[in-house]
Amino acid sequence: METDPMQTDFSFGTAKGAFPVVGHMRQLLRQPLEFLEALSGVGDLVEIRLGTRRAYVACHPQLVRHMLTDSRLYDKEDTRLEAAQEKYGDSLATASRDRHRKLRRILQPAFDHTSLEKYSALLEQEIEALAGHWRRGQVLDVFPEFRDFATRAVSRTLFPDHIGEETLKEIQCLFRSMGGAGRQGAVSRLTGLLRGMGGSRQQRQILQELGAVLDRVTAECRLGGTQGTYLLSTLFADGGRGDDDRGPTDTEIRAQALSLLAAGSHTVAATLTWTFHLLSQHPGIEGRLHEEVDSVLGGRPARWEHLSGLAFTARVLTEALRLYPPVWLLMRYTTGDMRLAGRHLPRGSTLLLSPLAVQRRADIFAGPRDFDPDRWLPHRAAAYPRGAFVAFGAGAHKCIGDSFGMIEATLTLATITQRWQLRHAPGVNLRPELFALAVHPRNLPMRVHARRHNRR
Repeated sequence: METDPMQTDFSFGTAKGAFPVVGHMRQLLRQPLEFLEALSGVGDLVEIRLGTRRAYVACHPQLVRHMLTDSRLYDKEDTRLEAAQEKYGDSLATASRDRHRKLRRILQPAFDHTSLEKYSALLEQEIEALAGHWRRGQVLDVFPEFRDFATRAVSRTLFPDHIGEETLKEIQCLFRSMGGAGRQGAVSRLTGLLRGMGGSRQQRQILQELGAVLDRVTAECRLGGTQGTYLLSTLFADGGRGDDDRGPTDTEIRAQALSLLAAGSHTVAATLTWTFHLLSQHPGIEGRLHEEVDSVLGGRPARWEHLSGLAFTARVLTEALRLYPPVWLLMRYTTGDMRLAGRHLPRGSTLLLSPLAVQRRADIFAGPRDFDPDRWLPHRAAAYPRGAFVAFGAGAHKCIGDSFGMIEATLTLATITQRWQLRHAPGVNLRPELFALAVHPRNLPMRVHARRHNRR
């Protein structure tokens, strides 16, 4: 039996309030932010119930980091991966350990500094279009607005020369439908997520239609040539070939594209949604943001070369990610019997990891619910323990697109806030809506106001 590999005295606790039959699933679905945040006060490792099944939530940063980085002891469950692969295909998000390592090595060059700079030109075009079509006094449902934008943005970086306007609109429409189809019953949503096979018949149909669109674009890409820099370009290069020296199949390309689309649309949209919600409540911070973007941009849209000067803008986003991490729940399983936090965990025990359980800990972050971007000043951030901020995960499974997403969000936030302010309109419902990866407000209507220097 494995013992505590870190030789640390972690505390163990059991969450109260389990309901008959469903256990704590009701709290996870109705009040996920509050429920997960509160668990750190129960223990460093907390037992909860998912129906009649026990699960253990890691609430200590050292535990969280260790579970994310040591796949020898904590891994993804094969049966859950198989179910997810059947639905989404064999992608970086659903691959088992060895396959994941290979795919990561193939795709990583597509996210290097040089490639990110080239993608930024495509992102800038979409950001300008987004900011340009808003009008003073308009009321926006913020999350769908940013989801449509982010879907377009990531779609254009998949195959820039082979995705035209009609195809972009088709992909956007399918993602909108996917969001509507995701509103299933509470228990079935979480059960499906935990088993890796969430999704209604309607969702599966939408995925098939989306896959067909991506297959069509892949075929056009093969006919038109595969030169250039785009998110999937490395799959067509020599590094994308398998041991049999064959190139990737259309099915393999579709799986990677689906994975990147899902991650790049909902998570960026949720981050921007929560950020504008927070800014509307903190005019002092918004004022500092305006000062920076006005000084750095000088009336121009944000560009790649401006990123180094947008330090406060980046801190605003990082703080929003701390308070409202889009990826709200990750899962691992013990690969063998072990003893952790004084508790015997048999092989196959379910471990849940949520950034919320560590990123709002009062013993790490002073005023944990306060919106304080300056807590990410370098000298302050350096004092936080490793594992205290895991909005992008950690280790080999850390989000491969973390830099891409931060660049996109920073350019978007700077460009929009130079022109517009968003304020809550009637009908706000901040109750979290859970959709696979992302958690976002159920309904956040906001009215568009022109900045004083930009009155129309």
